[in-house]
Amino acid sequence: MQRIGFSAQQCRDALSSYLDEVEELMELVEKPQSMTQDQVSEAQGLLKNLKACLKRDYELRRTAEGGRKMSEVERRHFAPATGQAYVDFHIRIGSRPSQEWFTALYNMQITLRHALAGLEKVS
Repeated sequence: MQRIGFSAQQCRDALSSYLDEVEELMELVEKPQSMTQDQVSEAQGLLKNLKACLKRDYELRRTAEGGRKMSEVERRHFAPATGQAYVDFHIRIGSRPSQEWFTALYNMQITLRHALAGLEKVS
Protein backbone atom coordinates (compact mmCIF):
# COMPACT_ATOMS: atom_id res chain seq x y z
CA MET A 1 0.00 0.00 0.00
CA GLN A 2 1.26 3.47 -0.79
CA ARG A 3 2.18 5.45 2.32
CA ILE A 4 1.34 8.95 1.08
CA GLY A 5 -1.22 10.56 -1.24
CA PHE A 6 -4.14 8.81 0.48
CA SER A 7 -7.73 8.99 -0.68
CA ALA A 8 -10.45 9.57 1.92
CA GLN A 9 -11.07 5.81 2.11
CA GLN A 10 -7.37 5.06 2.55
CA CYS A 11 -7.25 7.63 5.37
CA ARG A 12 -10.26 5.97 7.01
CA ASP A 13 -8.73 2.52 6.63
CA ALA A 14 -5.36 3.54 8.05
CA LEU A 15 -6.86 5.47 10.98
CA SER A 16 -9.24 2.58 11.71
CA SER A 17 -6.29 0.21 11.73
CA TYR A 18 -4.45 2.44 14.21
CA LEU A 19 -7.59 2.68 16.33
CA ASP A 20 -7.95 -1.12 16.35
CA GLU A 21 -4.33 -1.47 17.53
CA VAL A 22 -4.81 1.15 20.25
CA GLU A 23 -8.01 -0.51 21.49
CA GLU A 24 -6.39 -3.95 21.46
CA LEU A 25 -3.58 -2.60 23.61
CA MET A 26 -6.03 -0.83 25.93
CA GLU A 27 -7.88 -4.08 26.49
CA LEU A 28 -4.64 -5.91 27.18
CA VAL A 29 -3.32 -3.37 29.71
CA GLU A 30 -6.61 -2.47 31.38
CA LYS A 31 -5.54 -4.29 34.58
CA PRO A 32 -1.74 -4.08 34.47
CA GLN A 33 -1.19 -5.52 37.93
CA SER A 34 -2.74 -8.86 36.92
CA MET A 35 -0.82 -9.30 33.64
CA THR A 36 1.29 -12.40 33.11
CA GLN A 37 4.84 -12.06 31.77
CA ASP A 38 3.62 -13.33 28.38
CA GLN A 39 0.96 -10.62 28.30
CA VAL A 40 3.53 -7.98 29.27
CA SER A 41 5.79 -9.14 26.44
CA GLU A 42 2.88 -9.14 23.98
CA ALA A 43 1.87 -5.61 25.05
CA GLN A 44 5.44 -4.35 24.74
CA GLY A 45 5.71 -5.84 21.23
CA LEU A 46 2.39 -4.33 20.12
CA LEU A 47 3.41 -0.98 21.58
CA LYS A 48 6.77 -1.04 19.82
CA ASN A 49 5.11 -1.77 16.46
CA LEU A 50 2.43 0.90 16.95
CA LYS A 51 4.99 3.53 17.87
CA ALA A 52 7.19 2.65 14.88
CA CYS A 53 4.26 2.89 12.45
CA LEU A 54 3.06 6.21 13.87
CA LYS A 55 6.61 7.57 13.72
CA ARG A 56 6.95 6.51 10.07
CA ASP A 57 3.68 8.19 9.08
CA TYR A 58 4.46 11.29 11.13
CA GLU A 59 7.98 11.76 9.77
CA LEU A 60 6.99 11.01 6.16
CA ARG A 61 4.49 13.86 6.19
CA ARG A 62 6.78 16.37 7.93
CA THR A 63 9.19 16.63 5.00
CA ALA A 64 8.79 19.19 2.22
CA GLU A 65 8.41 16.37 -0.28
CA GLY A 66 5.84 14.65 1.90
CA GLY A 67 3.88 17.86 2.19
CA ARG A 68 3.75 18.18 -1.60
CA LYS A 69 2.66 14.56 -2.10
CA MET A 70 -0.17 14.57 0.45
CA SER A 71 -3.74 14.72 -0.75
CA GLU A 72 -5.98 17.46 0.66
CA VAL A 73 -8.00 15.01 2.77
CA GLU A 74 -4.78 13.50 4.09
CA ARG A 75 -3.45 16.97 4.95
CA ARG A 76 -6.65 17.90 6.78
CA HIS A 77 -7.43 14.65 8.62
CA PHE A 78 -4.80 11.91 8.54
CA ALA A 79 -1.59 13.90 9.07
CA PRO A 80 -2.89 15.90 12.06
CA ALA A 81 -4.31 12.78 13.75
CA THR A 82 -1.23 10.62 13.31
CA GLY A 83 1.03 13.54 14.20
CA GLN A 84 -0.90 14.25 17.40
CA ALA A 85 -1.00 10.56 18.32
CA TYR A 86 2.75 10.23 17.78
CA VAL A 87 3.67 13.40 19.67
CA ASP A 88 1.42 12.40 22.60
CA PHE A 89 2.94 8.89 22.71
CA HIS A 90 4.75 9.23 26.03
CA ILE A 91 5.29 5.55 26.75
CA ARG A 92 8.78 4.16 26.96
CA ILE A 93 9.03 1.01 24.81
CA GLY A 94 10.61 -1.28 27.40
CA SER A 95 8.47 -0.12 30.31
CA ARG A 96 6.02 -2.34 32.13
CA PRO A 97 2.32 -1.72 31.33
CA SER A 98 0.73 0.64 33.84
CA GLN A 99 -2.10 3.11 34.29
CA GLU A 100 0.16 5.60 32.49
CA TRP A 101 0.02 3.36 29.41
CA PHE A 102 -3.76 3.19 29.58
CA THR A 103 -4.08 6.97 29.88
CA ALA A 104 -1.78 7.61 26.90
CA LEU A 105 -3.63 5.02 24.82
CA TYR A 106 -6.98 6.53 25.81
CA ASN A 107 -5.81 9.95 24.62
CA MET A 108 -4.71 8.41 21.32
CA GLN A 109 -8.09 6.70 21.01
CA ILE A 110 -9.86 10.07 21.37
CA THR A 111 -7.60 11.67 18.73
CA LEU A 112 -8.16 8.84 16.24
CA ARG A 113 -11.94 8.71 16.80
CA HIS A 114 -12.18 12.47 16.32
CA ALA A 115 -10.29 12.25 13.02
CA LEU A 116 -12.48 9.38 11.84
CA ALA A 117 -15.62 11.35 12.71
CA GLY A 118 -14.30 14.25 10.63
CA LEU A 119 -13.66 11.90 7.72
CA GLU A 120 -17.29 10.70 7.77
CA LYS A 121 -18.24 14.05 6.22
CA VAL A 122 -15.80 13.51 3.34
CA SER A 123 -16.86 11.42 0.37
